Amino acid sequence: LRIRAILAEASGRGDLLNETERNLLFHDMLSPALLAWSTSLRVDPVVGNLTVDVNQLLDGETCGPGIDSGLPSIKVPLQHIREGIPETDMIVYLSLGFAVKNASSTDDEELMTNNGTSYANGNTNSSVAAESSADKESQEDEYDTLLFEPEDKDRYDGFGGWIKNRLGGGRRWRILSSTESPVSEDEGEEEKEPMTNHSNSSEPINICTGDYLAAASYCSSDQYDRPTAALLHICIDDHFFDPKHLQRNIVTIMHELGHTLGFNSLSMAHFRKPDGTPYTPRDENGDIPDSRIECTGPGTEHQFATVPLPSEEILKFRDVRGGVRVAEVVTPSVLQVVRNQFDCQHLTGAELESGEGLPLSLTGDEGCIGDHWERRLFSSDLMNPVVDDLEYSTRISTLTLAYFADSGWYQVDLSNADVASGWGRGAGCNFVLDTCINENGEVPPQNLPFFCNEIPSPPGFSMAQDTHGCTPDLSRKAKCSIGQYDLDLPPAYQYFNSTY
Repeated sequence: LRIRAILAEASGRGDLLNETERNLLFHDMLSPALLAWSTSLRVDPVVGNLTVDVNQLLDGETCGPGIDSGLPSIKVPLQHIREGIPETDMIVYLSLGFAVKNASSTDDEELMTNNGTSYANGNTNSSVAAESSADKESQEDEYDTLLFEPEDKDRYDGFGGWIKNRLGGGRRWRILSSTESPVSEDEGEEEKEPMTNHSNSSEPINICTGDYLAAASYCSSDQYDRPTAALLHICIDDHFFDPKHLQRNIVTIMHELGHTLGFNSLSMAHFRKPDGTPYTPRDENGDIPDSRIECTGPGTEHQFATVPLPSEEILKFRDVRGGVRVAEVVTPSVLQVVRNQFDCQHLTGAELESGEGLPLSLTGDEGCIGDHWERRLFSSDLMNPVVDDLEYSTRISTLTLAYFADSGWYQVDLSNADVASGWGRGAGCNFVLDTCINENGEVPPQNLPFFCNEIPSPPGFSMAQDTHGCTPDLSRKAKCSIGQYDLDLPPAYQYFNSTY
């Protein structure tokens, strides 16, 4: 898979990086992240140049939700629309947001004041190129290119890191991401922040606040609906280039790239069968009709949303663990992997995260179906929603590779697969289907290696008390924490009879 990423100098704020920062971003962070996906996924290569379909761009000119939305949106160069990009199967437009400390905030809260975009490239032969382009509207294009040959692959194996919260993707723009650090490409525009309702304001919206580190979405696809162009927005703070954050930044980029390549509920509705025909029926215009559905999450009164609903051969809904409505990916490869992981051949699919919408939804309907694996079951997977404690690796799990294999767009290289996760491995059906702690506040026997129930003492402590032990695979020390939850907790998540 030849992935190219581009960073524009002026409009992308690439000119605000010095040479050292540019090299760190492209060579040490972006390149290994691109290489991880380009060596794990294969496609029938694009013949000739890859072009961006202007008819798929929401405003006809930018990759993203559009300039008027206030959210990050990168103007697609006319050359990419008319002539195309050579030797490329996927183009990623990067936007950089520069975060600064807010005088009225805590040390963890950050405000983004600038933004940008970028370009880079990863090929089927494992070569990866990162480029920065001059703003095409003001001058001739100029590129500084870094190229990594196949023999460089070994030096990137083992890269990984951590991320926090959600990411996203989809032709209907949404930002479902929160993590620190990434890289991108091509022409850029102003940086903007997500909205929770409709707005036509052109004022930039700050998405680089709190835990939000990056956001991503695809904006163009090929004749078989495979994403071929995407926007990746990255927040850069004062500590972004600190060496101790290198692994975190690489995994952040990997996570975001996973969304742009198709790990999102909108892409699922466009999955193809092995013979190339769509799983989900289309209307006379070739579009997927919208359906009114009940959203996932705990409780009995769920929100409803109108979305392009994937076929039941791809996605099904059901209630688990005391009344939590979940969506499950039920495609053949995913189904077999998840059954083997938990040693339960009765499972019906792999759960996606559930919840009542997402905080960065542009329309309010997005997020009804999750865009990550359910953390309760897949906490060590690159595509789980909270990845701050991930084991450092640039390898992709067999579960996530199975997802991409079942999309109909990719062949996967299992030689690049990560080792099987120890979390819940072989724990049986009850680990998946039942609550982690029973109605008496006790941890069931099959869950003892994974969950704890020791109440902090004395009661009332706001800080979590840690119970120390070992990881499920007994390879290292670990701790199990119980913390205080101050908000309303749905009954399906209330495991203890007493509260403090």
